[in-house]
Amino acid sequence: MSEIGISPEHAAFLEALEAAGSQTALATMCGCTQGNIWQLLQKGSALPAKYVLKVEAGTGVPRHRLRPDLYPPEPAGNAESEAA
Repeated sequence: MSEIGISPEHAAFLEALEAAGSQTALATMCGCTQGNIWQLLQKGSALPAKYVLKVEAGTGVPRHRLRPDLYPPEPAGNAESEAA
């Protein structure tokens, strides 16, 4: 989903919407209304922080893609060092 003029965060939001199946399903996941989701989509907004973890759990779209400003990707070697 690399459309011109779309932010990576909004592209991840659209991916989550596709995974959820509908605006209503995504809204149910978030605990908001379908109208709220529609409004965010129309504005081209990133997913609000309060919904990120719920959407990650429900759709599998990683939090660091939905909101990299809040959840930066972990360095590649970090997971291995924690396991040791």
